[in-house]
Amino acid sequence: MATAPKMKIDFASLQESVSSQFRGLNPNDPSTWPAIPRYGLCALLTVAVIVGLWFAWLSSSDEELKAEQAKELTLKEDYKKKLVQAVNLDALKKQREQVQQYVTQLEKQLPSKAEMDALLSDINQAGLGRSLLFDYFKPGAVSVKEYYAELPISMRVVGRYHDLGSFAADIANLSRIVTLNNLSVTSAKDGALSMDAQSYGAGSQEMRFTLIVNLTCSFLCCTVLAGCFGEEQVDLQRWMTDQRSSMRPTVVPIPAPKRFSPAPYGQEASVEPFSSQKLTQALKRDSAQGTANAGLVAPELNRRKEPLEAFPLDTMTLVGSLLPAGRTVALVKVDNLLYQVKVGNYLGQNFGKVTKVTETEVSLREIVQDAAGEWIERQASMQLQERSK
Repeated sequence: MATAPKMKIDFASLQESVSSQFRGLNPNDPSTWPAIPRYGLCALLTVAVIVGLWFAWLSSSDEELKAEQAKELTLKEDYKKKLVQAVNLDALKKQREQVQQYVTQLEKQLPSKAEMDALLSDINQAGLGRSLLFDYFKPGAVSVKEYYAELPISMRVVGRYHDLGSFAADIANLSRIVTLNNLSVTSAKDGALSMDAQSYGAGSQEMRFTLIVNLTCSFLCCTVLAGCFGEEQVDLQRWMTDQRSSMRPTVVPIPAPKRFSPAPYGQEASVEPFSSQKLTQALKRDSAQGTANAGLVAPELNRRKEPLEAFPLDTMTLVGSLLPAGRTVALVKVDNLLYQVKVGNYLGQNFGKVTKVTETEVSLREIVQDAAGEWIERQASMQLQERSK
């Protein structure tokens, strides 16, 4: 049976042949090199160029990736802000209508230029209706503010105290906004009072103002994000869907304008503080108080003085006590002499009457004069003095 001849490779001679091609190579003229070194050098340079270009491209691509990622975060934040505006749009529109209603209500309290003359007449009639006499009534120059205008009015009215109070209450009850400032009340003839005041009538600019709420929602970033959608942007689309589903309107309600409730003047029945009747009542009250105070000290002046009333209270010392027949008696030392003191005795130079005696304290009531010269009662006491060891 015939067999195929086996091929024998002489690796030693092959290795020697290859290595011989790398001997004596001229580095200045690679074109003269044998085939294997020449082709190997070309392959090595090709790989080096490819690797260099690869890393250079990856470096710039990494910077672009980071920039795009930062841009994505910015767009997401903008999207959230615009989404909040879009979600609140309907609620803000309703709130705008509510604000316009509030403004309309407030405008009704601000007269226009044509109505300012009627307001001045109302102020004048309020004073005449309370029997007040106007010494002068001088409207000043209009001062224009941001949303309204002020008309200052300097006036002086003369009348009774309660009439002035009722006049101020009538001004507060006017349908238009009028305030009284810089009040000064002085006495006038025949028991009357003179009141200087500066009144401010608030008018509208025109004199009307309207509050306009502009709702602007820009969806540019939303459009940019939506334009990036593709099959590879499924995660971003899912995130946007989650944001829309989780967003709820968050509009802070606007409080209604505070309603001003003017306080009525209800002191007409009381005595005027600047009248002679008020002074008479005060003198009678002081006289009655003086009589009562005099009655407080009169009994003390008519009784016989006790020995310890000749000494000031601060010169006496409580040094002990006795308990005869179950009743506590204090031992008080004055000028090296001991005195027995019980409830009802008098001590000191201020009509001091003993009200309580214990083993450690003597309490008493004194009658003294205050800064106004009135007789009043006050409490005093003496404490037991411990012996020094």
